[in-house]
Amino acid sequence: MGRVYIGRDWMNFICIGTDFRRSALEWVGQLALDADRRQVLLQRLVADESIHGAVMLATCNRTELYLSAEDVCTARRRAKVLLRELAGAGALGGENALVVRHEEEALQHLFRVTCGIESMVPGEWEILGQARRALRESEEAGAADAALRTAFRRALDLGRRVRHRTGLGRGRLSVASLMVAACAESCGRNLESVRVAVLGAGETGREAARSFAERGASIAWVLNRTVGAAEEVAASFGARSGGLDALGQALAEADIVAVATDAGRVLITADAVETALAGRGGRALVLVDLSLPRNIDERTAGLPGVRLLTIEALRAQAEENAQARRAEIESVELQIEKEVALFEAWRVSRDAESVVDDLHRQAEDIRRQVLARHGVADDEEMDRTTRALVRALFHEFGENVRALGTDTAEGERMLAAIRELFRLPVEKTKERDSA
Repeated sequence: MGRVYIGRDWMNFICIGTDFRRSALEWVGQLALDADRRQVLLQRLVADESIHGAVMLATCNRTELYLSAEDVCTARRRAKVLLRELAGAGALGGENALVVRHEEEALQHLFRVTCGIESMVPGEWEILGQARRALRESEEAGAADAALRTAFRRALDLGRRVRHRTGLGRGRLSVASLMVAACAESCGRNLESVRVAVLGAGETGREAARSFAERGASIAWVLNRTVGAAEEVAASFGARSGGLDALGQALAEADIVAVATDAGRVLITADAVETALAGRGGRALVLVDLSLPRNIDERTAGLPGVRLLTIEALRAQAEENAQARRAEIESVELQIEKEVALFEAWRVSRDAESVVDDLHRQAEDIRRQVLARHGVADDEEMDRTTRALVRALFHEFGENVRALGTDTAEGERMLAAIRELFRLPVEKTKERDSA
């Protein structure tokens, strides 16, 4: 892809992170950070003069930082230092699992992620909402520069298109929907008579509730630390809502309890489940943990009448899905190649426009200096005439420079040569302009 040019700085496009294929899911979850710490991370990253943009994509299955930076080594080192600091000492053990991608490889990876190719379940839809959230958080932190904003918007657009136009996203086989299928198997019957409690009102919690409801289950409870968020989701399903203080009642009444939060700690303990079992009259209980780090005490799996399903249980099914959708993935990869080329064309075109602006600015400075030297700087007629002369002289030249933006390989080299030939300034500024 070459370097991304922002304002008057050459930018390198970088992706640093790991996912379920390369690391234990517990470590992936620990690196993900909660929303507040993600904001701190983004703000501290772009406070570094060499880093112009940062977006953090954090899900149950992956934690990735996308950066635009002048110096790859500095950016990589700074990102790792901050991740270790904010994720805690435990994150040190998995540092070797961090994968660093540069330039075209990094951009291709982003498109593969939003298209669902890199997901545990190929073609799942949740990642689109998670990528949108990542971009929004970056914008709120003042960390989204033009290159990252454009890259994410194009990646999201392609992700939507391939799901509608290919069979990759057919059936919405998300992590949540696979968990629903496993629950149906555990209950030994269809889900029409099953009551479900969902703990967590975020993207994954909403998707879990939708998936259960689509299979005929009754969403009985939606719980969340923020009761207002729980009420909003519950209203969509005619469910009761509440905070964490209602968890005991939900455990006693529901047949399935699905948990999907970013609390980063155990919310359902073995003792709490054991207490709830005493009032269930022998009814079985299925616990579903969609969170990382885990929110359900693993010791609950040893209690009589309890089955604990975790996200790790999906890996085998995900591999089968990947094999079945191989032909679709190959088709999507061809579309990704085209999108990468279009992004590169946009980048070089933007570079060309910047060169034209700088050339015209330089010519205007020279014009004003000459007028001042001859004592006619205040002569309005002379000012209009010389301004028109500069525009006429640079019109065709400017159009030729802009045309270089249509040739991504040779154009980049020519633009660099023009900057050097005319000694155009290269200022160290951070522009967060709109794409």
